[in-house]
Amino acid sequence: MRRSDKYPSAGIALAGAALAGAVLSGCAAGPSMPPDYAVAGQAQGSPATPTTTAPPPPPHAGVPQQQPRWRPCRTDPTVGLPPGPDGLVIECATITGPLDPATSQSDVGIDLTRARTAATPQDAAPLVLMAGSDQSSRSALAGLATGTGGAVVDARPVVAVDRRGTGPSTDPACFTGTDAADLTAAGRGGDPVARAQSMMDTVNRVTVSCTDVLRPAVDAFDAVHAASDIDTLRNYWGVDKIALLTLGDASDVALAYQANVPGHLARLIMDSPGPLRVDAATTAERRAQADQAALARFVSDCTATGCAAGPDPARTLGTLLDSAEMGLIRGVSSGSVLTVVRQTLADSARPWDQRVARLGELIGGAARGEVDALRVFADAQAVTSGEFVAQCSDAPPPATPDQSHTAQTDWAGKYPVFGADAAVRMLTCASWPSHQEPDLPEGFDVPVLLFSGAADTVVGSGAVDSVTAAIARTGSPAATVTWEGVGHGALWGSGCAVEQLGRYLDDAAIPPGGTACPV
Repeated sequence: MRRSDKYPSAGIALAGAALAGAVLSGCAAGPSMPPDYAVAGQAQGSPATPTTTAPPPPPHAGVPQQQPRWRPCRTDPTVGLPPGPDGLVIECATITGPLDPATSQSDVGIDLTRARTAATPQDAAPLVLMAGSDQSSRSALAGLATGTGGAVVDARPVVAVDRRGTGPSTDPACFTGTDAADLTAAGRGGDPVARAQSMMDTVNRVTVSCTDVLRPAVDAFDAVHAASDIDTLRNYWGVDKIALLTLGDASDVALAYQANVPGHLARLIMDSPGPLRVDAATTAERRAQADQAALARFVSDCTATGCAAGPDPARTLGTLLDSAEMGLIRGVSSGSVLTVVRQTLADSARPWDQRVARLGELIGGAARGEVDALRVFADAQAVTSGEFVAQCSDAPPPATPDQSHTAQTDWAGKYPVFGADAAVRMLTCASWPSHQEPDLPEGFDVPVLLFSGAADTVVGSGAVDSVTAAIARTGSPAATVTWEGVGHGALWGSGCAVEQLGRYLDDAAIPPGGTACPV
């Protein structure tokens, strides 16, 4: 039985050497696949009736009846990225929606970014994009439009909706002083107990700071409220159905949307979905697995191409980490070095060979004493207060310092470069106020297409499995396309994945189980 809409209709809104041999090779096991599904309309247990007509595809997304006032973005999100397809235009707008759809007592700004090209048909229904808590949707859109996803934008406009906290209208700006650097450093101290306590001191401080700023709306930054922002946009456009693409843990938003306002998704694509209802310790270990696999690929290719990290990139990185740990590099912690490594390898919008060369330059130069470029890059990659709030608002049951103590020791052997760091980072949301897990959908009105990467340093190894299991329990058809490359977002790094997306957007047909895209 379908639930009634939980969101009221918005109508039209108005307003070291030791590490040299420690890099583990290998990558995550492939995602589990749901079973094949019976052809729709064929009765079970009765003879099949010959037919010459296939069932019609689900309805397409609607064409907006009105548009917000698009304008040039105050800052160009494509700076530093490739030029993209001919005539690429990135525009920004803001609409207003309810802070809380259950009360509608105050409003919130919803930040939108649209990408289109000279080839984009003016009457094409848009694809809605929301990224995860690790970046703004605007940034994700820029990477998609200027990379392999340029063909997507040629066929239809893509409209990104910033998740609350990550856009300019909802940035909580609740970090002060060294909060960002301390959180990115992930604890200081030589032994596991001291490092976990250092991390907890930071987490307690920033949690108090941010919840004080957000009160009384601390609960308004979770996936359910992000889903309400998407529905506000749908109502603003005056359409019944939309096509939705999520990246990373914005998969939680897609599930919340379908659970709360079923019947309004014409297409649903989840690229690199985050783990669903998986505890913090398990999630942290899976990220360490993916980090180690991505680093192994980097070391192999860096060595083969003679990159700037030298003939032994693992040793170069180990030396750099040792120096940072001992405080020999001003303003750079070992945690920030690992963040640079992790984020560089995750950036699917840049070709793999460019990521290998760039990371080689950063760690090679810093190991030789040329640390300015690394320091600037590390500062740019530091976690923001909005990302912290968005991540913790939907965080799984938190880990404890005791779990961190044990894992730092255990994982240091299993994942030599990233294990201890991941074991400390599992405490990031340990002090955030507890929250109720949102409802999951009872079913889906359209087949669901998912993508998963072989070494995704953002969501970790095997994250897609928990999402596909939740979909399978509803009996709804779904398929996962596995990308064999390194990075976060298959559509951002694989032309093959983009082709699969195009076919799905046309007729909602999902590929067979086991479909994979090469590196």
